[in-house]
Amino acid sequence: MDYAGSFIEKIANKNAVMAVIGMGYVGFPLAVEIALKGFHAWGVDSYSARIAALTEGKNHIPDVDDQDFLEVLRAERFQPTMDYSVLREADAVIICVPTPLDRHQQPDISFIESAARSIAPHIKTGSLIILESTTYPGTTEGLLRTELERGGKKAGKKIVFVNFSGSAIALTPETKNCDVILQAWYPGQEGGTAIANVLFGDYNPAGRLPVTFYKSTDQLPGFEDYSMKGRTYRYMTETPLFPFGHGLSYTTFEYKDASLSASEIKGDELVTLAIPVSNTGERNGEEVVQVYVRRLGDKEGPSHTLRAFKRVAIAKGSTNIVTLSLNKESFEWFDTETNTMRPIEGSYEILYGGTSDVKQLKAIPVSIR
Repeated sequence: MDYAGSFIEKIANKNAVMAVIGMGYVGFPLAVEIALKGFHAWGVDSYSARIAALTEGKNHIPDVDDQDFLEVLRAERFQPTMDYSVLREADAVIICVPTPLDRHQQPDISFIESAARSIAPHIKTGSLIILESTTYPGTTEGLLRTELERGGKKAGKKIVFVNFSGSAIALTPETKNCDVILQAWYPGQEGGTAIANVLFGDYNPAGRLPVTFYKSTDQLPGFEDYSMKGRTYRYMTETPLFPFGHGLSYTTFEYKDASLSASEIKGDELVTLAIPVSNTGERNGEEVVQVYVRRLGDKEGPSHTLRAFKRVAIAKGSTNIVTLSLNKESFEWFDTETNTMRPIEGSYEILYGGTSDVKQLKAIPVSIR
């Protein structure tokens, strides 16, 4: 059976049944919002006093509008309960239990473990299970999936991991166990809508990483001085998990050989780089064209450094000529003789492509005079 197709159809027709586990500061507002969107939402919690208060129409979260809450409660689109058997009719189960810090200042995942054991006997085949909690990377795969399989359930073919973080996270286990990783950062109020649009294919993503994602801290030297050796894409010699500038799309792009308006830059001249970029996939999409500069023969400076980028929309089957201009300042490098950053005469390479990974970039020579 095509469970994914059936779920998408139910979402479109507004007859999908949702269940939110945990009626706290995350779960309760989410359940009310789901009900306001026209879906039926079960609000499940093991705390009897909380469920009793919600059943009586008592709102315990100031951020939830009283009128909105009472509207969906009276219409029975939102129903609070302690009975986990309601999950047998739920098409999606969203776990929103807390993860407080323990005495060692580490996330206490006992609430997640308890929730997983509670839902395992009741969820139906084809249900979408979502963990919305501040916890370790790998909790969904290592803990939640293990508990569900111990309860006789088996994960479907596709595992999607949505990562909320403010910076790089070592997601090595997730790259091995998950089919999709979506880096959501801290997306704000409309984050849920944006994530859903990407996962259901209503929006073709074109984001690119603004930092390097390392495989582990073993790839980073200790912070003993101000040396950049081994840090960031500019000085790293090892292969990272995901390089700076990396990002996927529902389509594919191909870079052809670029042309320069001049092979030599003198004085205040500009050089224009024209790059043919083709959309070789089946969907319209946007590509972030990245231009890096490398100073040939420089053993102490960066391997290459970003000097220009442009986001362009390209229709499927089409080729766009993307132009970017570089001036002499684009070739500023650290001069050890004067101890300053300045344009240094000599031979350079302009590298271009859709990532900072040198192996995937094309090169064209240029000289500064």
